[in-house]
Amino acid sequence: MKKRIIGIAVMAAVALTTGWNINQSENDIKLSDLALDNLEALASGEGGGIIRYSDGTSTYISGRWN
Repeated sequence: MKKRIIGIAVMAAVALTTGWNINQSENDIKLSDLALDNLEALASGEGGGIIRYSDGTSTYISGRWN
């Protein structure tokens, strides 16, 4: 009888933990301006481009990164 109660308790704990993890993974992730700029730079490849900052300024980067 004790093994059955312990088994049910363990299964309930696993179910609660799984539910909590799923709920946390569905929340929106907010990225900072710096993280978004880094993501844009990685996505643009090696061809250069314009980096726009949150204060309205921008910088042109040309050529390959060496």
